[in-house]
Amino acid sequence: DVILTCMTQEGIVPEPTYTWQLDGGQVPASAQRYNNQLKIFSAQVEDSGTYTCTAESEFGTSQREVVIEIIPGEGPGPAPQGGAPVGSVVGGVVAALAFL
Repeated sequence: DVILTCMTQEGIVPEPTYTWQLDGGQVPASAQRYNNQLKIFSAQVEDSGTYTCTAESEFGTSQREVVIEIIPGEGPGPAPQGGAPVGSVVGGVVAALAFL
């Protein structure tokens, strides 16, 4: 599973609304949105790409991106002996996108 979190400055009232995109389009069907989080259950290679979070409030709009690469494997476990490439997902991952 992959969990992406958009973090905004504490105490913003009203709370921003968050939208998510994958490569400029819809997020995977396996993804669920929970307030400022996007959870991708049983992430697959085809879920790889650039995820964009947009936070919008009466004070304006801000976007952040993160590139996620899902590497095929046999499920959660230790990284391969040489390590995994930067931005890859081995097992589960939590990525935070911060708006400060």
